[in-house]
This record gives sequence, C-alpha cells and structure tokens, in this order.
Amino acid sequence: VVKPVDKFTPTEKKKIVQKTVQKTMVKKPKAFEEPKKQKTITKRSEKSESN
Repeated sequence: VVKPVDKFTPTEKKKIVQKTVQKTMVKKPKAFEEPKKQKTITKRSEKSESN
C-alpha cells in the first residue's frame, strides 16, 4: 500500500508546509485585528448616536 504522503516530492512537501505555515501566520494577525475592527464599529455607532 502506497501512502499518499509518499506521492509528494520533497520540494512539494516544502511547498505544502509553507502554505500551512502561511495560513497559520495569517490567522494570528486577523485575530488581533478583529477586536480593533469591533472598536471602530462601536466608535462609529457612538458618533451616529451623538449626531
């Protein structure tokens, strides 16, 4: 039985690893950005209420 992982060449494996790393790296900053976005939304709603 041939394992599916064995089909990939070492270079392909590296590319896959890089993609997964990029995904995890991208997810982290987004988590930090989300609270900031929520703050800006609350500020906007406050401004509209004051007006």
